[in-house]
Amino acid sequence: MPQNRLATPVILFFNLAVVIALTLYLRNQIKLPCVQPAEASAASAGIILLMFFHLFWRHFTPLMPANPDGGADGNVALGILRVSLKMIQAILDELHPWKLSTRRLWVLAALLLLSIGFANLSTLSPFRVSGEKPIVQGFFVQRLDGTTETLNPGDVLSILANERLQIEARIHAVSEASCTWSIAGSDASVVKGCSIVFGLPSGRQRDSLTVIVQSPCSTYQTNAGLHVVEQQAAP
Repeated sequence: MPQNRLATPVILFFNLAVVIALTLYLRNQIKLPCVQPAEASAASAGIILLMFFHLFWRHFTPLMPANPDGGADGNVALGILRVSLKMIQAILDELHPWKLSTRRLWVLAALLLLSIGFANLSTLSPFRVSGEKPIVQGFFVQRLDGTTETLNPGDVLSILANERLQIEARIHAVSEASCTWSIAGSDASVVKGCSIVFGLPSGRQRDSLTVIVQSPCSTYQTNAGLHVVEQQAAP
């Protein structure tokens, strides 16, 4: 197994420089919508790429053909330049943490992946965008005859038997919130979308309609509902 000639702090410095270079290169290409600043996502991608390189290099190096003097044999053409494979291997060997055993390298990779997953996906992450808490201001109801009305959360909605209504949740402060409706008396009790077509289930004279609203990054959740009663048709 090759040995590092550079001191550990120097190796760490060069690896940090690689991560910074990858971050600058990827910052306009990798942007997670719920993570800020954008450099956090790019840095995460850079760390993952560097970690994959180290795992690959650890297991690939023993398979490389070597010349009698040690190192890989041959040259690589870079434009008008020809660079010795032995020189490239020497540089990559110094970048690689050979002082870590293979087992510890894999453990480090797993810990880094878990940390990156937390930083980019967890709602508890300091890089997570909190956004604004959605507020259900009311419900806009449109009937088939074209008449409309606006109800506040907790109000009573009167509906005729077999009537179908278009109901839209009016949400304040959040433009890209996701909505899930829960209908107590329906077999299909969960409906996605901030606007639904609703009618009383057959045989029921009362029901309850609840909308659960989540902010775009699932940081906040709120709910509001309506009480639904059957309105007797005029004689």
